[in-house]
Amino acid sequence: MKTIKKLIKRKHIKEVERQEEEISNIQDKVTKLGRTENRYRTRVLHNKGIQLRKSKKQNHGKKLKGKISIKEKEQEFTYRSGAEGFIRWCEDFVNINIYVDGLSVWCPLKNLPRKINEDTGRCSADMWEFQKGVAREALRMNEKGEFLYRLIVLCWMRGEGKSLFVVLIQLWKFFNFLRQQIMLGANSKDQSKFVHFDIMRDVILNSPKLLRIVGKRNVQDKEIRLRDGAGNIVSVVRSISSFSGIVSNITGYTFSEIFDMKNPKFFTQLDGSIRNIPNALGVIDSTVSTKTHILYRLYKAYTNNTDKSIFFSYRCSLGPSYKDFTNPYMTQEQLNSYKAKFPPAEFAMYFKNTWESDTFKMFNSDLVESTGYIGYEGSLGMHNKIISVLKTIRKYEEHDNEYRKQYSPPLEIVTAKKSLIPVEKLYSLSTEYQQPRMCSASELAEIGEMLNTDFSICVGVDRADPMKKNITQGAKTILTVLAKCLPGSRLNPLQYMNDLNSVPEYMYFLLHLAHVQHSDMETIKSELENVIVEYDGVDSLCAERWGMWDIGTWCEDNGIYFEPVSPSYTIQKAAFSELYNVVYKGRFKAPGLVVAGNKMDNILKEEMLLFDHDPQKKFYGSPEKGQNYGVQDDCMFSLGWTLYGGRFLSIEDFRKRNSDVPLGTWIKNTDLVGDYSRVHQ
Repeated sequence: MKTIKKLIKRKHIKEVERQEEEISNIQDKVTKLGRTENRYRTRVLHNKGIQLRKSKKQNHGKKLKGKISIKEKEQEFTYRSGAEGFIRWCEDFVNINIYVDGLSVWCPLKNLPRKINEDTGRCSADMWEFQKGVAREALRMNEKGEFLYRLIVLCWMRGEGKSLFVVLIQLWKFFNFLRQQIMLGANSKDQSKFVHFDIMRDVILNSPKLLRIVGKRNVQDKEIRLRDGAGNIVSVVRSISSFSGIVSNITGYTFSEIFDMKNPKFFTQLDGSIRNIPNALGVIDSTVSTKTHILYRLYKAYTNNTDKSIFFSYRCSLGPSYKDFTNPYMTQEQLNSYKAKFPPAEFAMYFKNTWESDTFKMFNSDLVESTGYIGYEGSLGMHNKIISVLKTIRKYEEHDNEYRKQYSPPLEIVTAKKSLIPVEKLYSLSTEYQQPRMCSASELAEIGEMLNTDFSICVGVDRADPMKKNITQGAKTILTVLAKCLPGSRLNPLQYMNDLNSVPEYMYFLLHLAHVQHSDMETIKSELENVIVEYDGVDSLCAERWGMWDIGTWCEDNGIYFEPVSPSYTIQKAAFSELYNVVYKGRFKAPGLVVAGNKMDNILKEEMLLFDHDPQKKFYGSPEKGQNYGVQDDCMFSLGWTLYGGRFLSIEDFRKRNSDVPLGTWIKNTDLVGDYSRVHQ
């Protein structure tokens, strides 16, 4: 420091700056590499809660003396102090790849060009300024210096720099926090290598300050290492995939394009690996997924404030419009070009970033939600109004986080939500302990009184292979029970029976849905017996011929009409066309289920949202049914067969359903010779 003061007096400014930079570099290395105590002495400043390290070694033959400068104290403190530390570190150390006049160049993050693109009115610096705003919320710390959020999700449109932003967060932790074990996760080995790992590797190799700290030999093909003065590896970044096995005790992870993840088990294992690790941080970047995906569940957990450890930044462009993008080169002309080139569903996913395109699905989300409501503003029915209200609510919820923070839900939405009448007002299919239950005969009788109708009971079964070893994967055996009725038919049935010019608008209520886990025939019969007892019989049972052919005699003994079917495309089309018709017109109602699917807690809702029809391939079903942990279609087929088997049941077959089945009548016999009631007295 004496040498520096002499140089200052002699006005050798350049030499002073050079030595100041050397001192700063040494201090940065000491801080980041965590040198051992035999080479460096640590002094904790309790009043500021920071650590400062002073070197005992000489720098080019000169021993460093005195205290660390105020500038260095602030620098060391700031780099670890949450969002502001992240921003300052990135601007001091990181170069990123951008395009200037059509040429690819590496530019310091703090010196991004401010030349405005005439087509968009934006510049490269604007993109970083927006991301700094996101960082200030996502990387907030409490008074103890701990992150408020443990999982950061960036769900943005394509081309908005979310992958780079994710990489910068983990690079910041890698260089500024001690002993980091960071995993870069993805759906496949190639994806993890070519997305986050490649970006991270390129940033280090093209940022001289970072490369000087790490050393080129530590930037490997599959991992990046940080060593201490003795050559020991103290921190590492490694790319892994769902085939890499379980990891534990990591301090951070990233996940690229999680929307394409088939098995949520890999993500839950990865996220669970940061448990109980101070300041461990997971960061995900992705476009939107289907509403059955874990990404959407994370989004709802954040918006509903049910998990306060999640920060979810969601952005969309409903138009889409170039004004919703921060990338200075995303013009309206380019968006229009993408719209012409991409299939509608993919364009909506990548550039609109709207939750789940319904282009190729039989049931859109509004229809699925409408099955859970029986009326509006005190009136039963009102299906068109229900759909309108649900659509309005969905459009508001599809706006990004910033819009919903700025604009509270309109009064009409708040009022409309309260005016919807859920099916649970009539009956429930779950107990108070969240276990599945059957609608009772007394509850069904109350529905009959309300709608002025009697019922027929229809059952459908979709049976899985009873010999399969793993019952948690693939197809399931599902049994569904529907009550078929016609509102208003009880008082005047002849009015409907004699009207040959119209087709009755039958309604269907889901009374029971059972998952027979082991797919054995005895359990299936036991479930059927429970239905028979509860509703005083079953009118129809329909199932695929395979696996159910031997139940015919049993059905005949129990007075049930049994119809085995061969699931040809023609029969499937008849069954699912009717199913679509009753759902579309609001004639199928079901309360919430607690029977879980592979990705959602409500298996029926999960399957309805993904159920597909491809006329060219003559296919009905789930596009994920071939995957071990993909969404299946067993509920939909069971429901389809239930409708198909009861298609001929009409008003003439309707009757009151009473579970109090008489067991005979007791008549006192007064003609006995003796009174045997006193024998044991």
